[in-house]
Amino acid sequence: MSQAGKASFIAVVTGVVLALCLALVLAKFLGDRSRGNAEARSAAAAGLAAEQAGQERAVEASRQTYRRELRFCEALRQFEGADINCLGDFAAEHGDLFFCGEVPAASRAGCVQRVAMATGQARLCDQITVPEWQRNCYFHAAAVTSDAASCDRIADVPARKACVAIAKGDASGCEGVTETAARHGCFRHLAVKTGKPDLCEGVRNLQMPDSFQVELYDCWKDVAVAALRPEDCDRIPHEGIHVNTMGWHTYRECRGKIEIRKAGAECREGPVDLTCRGKTAAAKNDFTMCEKFGSYTDMDLCALTFAFRKNDASACGKIQNERLKTACLEIAGSGAAP
Repeated sequence: MSQAGKASFIAVVTGVVLALCLALVLAKFLGDRSRGNAEARSAAAAGLAAEQAGQERAVEASRQTYRRELRFCEALRQFEGADINCLGDFAAEHGDLFFCGEVPAASRAGCVQRVAMATGQARLCDQITVPEWQRNCYFHAAAVTSDAASCDRIADVPARKACVAIAKGDASGCEGVTETAARHGCFRHLAVKTGKPDLCEGVRNLQMPDSFQVELYDCWKDVAVAALRPEDCDRIPHEGIHVNTMGWHTYRECRGKIEIRKAGAECREGPVDLTCRGKTAAAKNDFTMCEKFGSYTDMDLCALTFAFRKNDASACGKIQNERLKTACLEIAGSGAAP
C-alpha cells in the first residue's frame, strides 16, 4: 500500500474512532440529562404531593377545630342559602378562609371579600372579579389597616387615589377624586373610619331632593353604627313622614343595628340574617327574646343560635323542628365536648 493510501486509511480510522467517542459522550450526556430531568420531575411531583397532603391535613384540622360551626351551618341548609351565608359569617368572625373553601365556587368571592374586609388583607381583594365589590374591598381594607401601600394593587387611577386618601385619613384627597363611584366610596369609608358624619356630605347627590338621598342616609347610618352613637341616626329624615319612606326605614335600621351591636352581637349586612335574634339573645343572655316569637320557625332558629352561642343544650328542648333539635343537641350537648 502506498504511503498516501496508508495516510488515508489512518485518517478514516481516526475519524471513525472520534465519531464513536463523540457518540458515546453524547449518549452519556443525554442519558444523564434524561435521568436528571426524570429525577427533577419526580422530586417536583413528590413536592406537590407533599404540599397537597399538607393542605389536606390543614383542612381536616380546621374541620375538627370548627366542627360545631360547620354542624350549625349544615343545620340551616333546609333554608335556601342560609347555610352559605352562615359559612360566610363564620369566615368573617374568625378571619379564616377555611370556611370559604366550604362554600360553592359561585358564592366564594363574596365569602373571600368578607374575610378581606374583616381582616384588612388587601391581597385577598385580588380574587374578587366584580369591579364594584373589589373596589369596596380595597377601600375597606385601607380603612382597617391605614396602610396606603396596599392601594398599589389597584389598577384604576381614581380608585387608587381614593384608597390612599382613606388609608391616610385625608378628606382633601377624597375631594381630589372626580370619578363618582370612587369619590363616593372615598367619603363614605373615610366618614366611617373617622367617625365624622359631616364627611357624608361628599356622597350627596346634588341633582336629587333631600327625600331621595339614599347614599347619604346610608352613610349617616354606617357612621352612627360604627361609632355606636344613636343620636347620629337622627340626621336621617324620619319624623312626619310615612313608614314606607326610605328615610324612616334607614332610621329604624340605624337604631336597631346600634342596639344589637351594643348588646355585643354582630348581625350580617345584606341578606337577611336568620340567626340575628338568637345572637342578640345570647349576647344579652336573655332566652325570653326567643320565646317572644310567634312563628315556630323563628323560635327554632333563635333557640338553635342561642344554644350554639351559649353552649347551652337546655335551649334545644324548645325547638319544634326535629332536624334542628337533633343538630342543636349535637352542637350544644354531648357533641360539643372535645
